[in-house]
Amino acid sequence: MLCAKKTHYQQGVAMKEFWKNEDGNKPEDIISEEEVESVHGYAQFGPFHTKREIINRGVLKCAMGYHQGNTARHILHDHGLIDCMYGEGYRLTTKGRAYLVATWNIESIN
Repeated sequence: MLCAKKTHYQQGVAMKEFWKNEDGNKPEDIISEEEVESVHGYAQFGPFHTKREIINRGVLKCAMGYHQGNTARHILHDHGLIDCMYGEGYRLTTKGRAYLVATWNIESIN
């Protein structure tokens, strides 16, 4: 039996819109280092991943429709980057889309 989970496109989540980094924002302009430190607390993801990398990859995973762990999901939610819809998954907020564009230099999301 196939997985019943719908993709973001099937759910009609604004995937046809285009987000451009016209202001030249950097990820640090959207989420400061002080905010990263306060939200992450004592969460550890190993010696090879910085706290900023966890946020960067988490936002990209969410945009692509992939699942991630509970701790990473809560960190992204506490930063205001994702909207948690329990039972239905989660999606990027406006701040999350801006962070995605600033981090990965993505001009559009289909």
